Amino acid sequence: MDESGEAFENGVERSDSGDEAERDDIEYAGEVELETEVEEIEQDIDDDADYDREAASEIQTSLAELQESSEGIADQVHEITALAREQSDGMSQVSEEVSDLSAAVEEIASSSEEVASASEKARQEAERGQDAAEEAQETMTEIQDAADSVASDVQTIRESVQDIDNIVGVINDIAEQTNLLALNANIEAARASEGGDGFAVVADEIKTLAEESQTQASEIEQKVSRIQADTENAVESLEESNSRIDEGIKTVDTAVGSLDDIAESVHEVNQGIEEVASATDQQAASTEEVAAMIDQTTENADEIAERTDEISVELDDQTDQITDVNRELDELVEGNGT
Repeated sequence: MDESGEAFENGVERSDSGDEAERDDIEYAGEVELETEVEEIEQDIDDDADYDREAASEIQTSLAELQESSEGIADQVHEITALAREQSDGMSQVSEEVSDLSAAVEEIASSSEEVASASEKARQEAERGQDAAEEAQETMTEIQDAADSVASDVQTIRESVQDIDNIVGVINDIAEQTNLLALNANIEAARASEGGDGFAVVADEIKTLAEESQTQASEIEQKVSRIQADTENAVESLEESNSRIDEGIKTVDTAVGSLDDIAESVHEVNQGIEEVASATDQQAASTEEVAAMIDQTTENADEIAERTDEISVELDDQTDQITDVNRELDELVEGNGT
């Protein structure tokens, strides 16, 4: 209890004791002190009300700023949410496109493997063709060697036939000379009259043998001529065959060279296709990884959008609460003002 209260009570007690004069003085003093105390209390209340109004005004200002800031943050959160949704939709589209691309890459990889397999078969066929061409080349060489040997044999026969022809010529010469001798012998036998009859018979027989020899020699000569003609034809045919064999060998050599080039090209193409197939497989794997990353990013974007939605709701609730507090402060300030 303060001093004015104690004085008031003392005054009352003295009043009860019957001291009226002193009681009147005390009552007057107590009334003065009480009035003073009431004025001080009213002043304190006015001061407190002013302070409360100032504090409430400052709080209202802070709340207004906080509300404005919250509204700005809410707007930004809404924008972030919209962007997150847009990003999620975009990532979904990208994911679909990447999935299509992944399927296309896998199809290309499968086709590349099929092409690589076909190229490998072509390479094997080219190698087999190359081996067959080399065998044909060896066979053509053997044929050429055989033709050269036959040509050598025909040339030997040709020379032998020429020797026979020379011998037949000698036989013809001998037969002609024998005929002349037989004719001379007949002439001499005729001159010798009867004593030369036996000699004439011998001369006739020699003439007959000479004529037969000449006839046989003529036939042999004809046969030799035919053999010579056939031999010449055979030689010409062999020469033509050799020429064609040479051309065939050149053609086979060219074919072998071409097959070598083809085999080399097929081998290089096969290597290139295998590299493309390998790169395509790697690209397919990378595309799958990208698709997985995009799916994860899409999930993250969806989660961000959900969280920003939650934050937006909380900010809206906070804004509503600030509005309520601001309204209550307005009511408090208005109440203090009255």
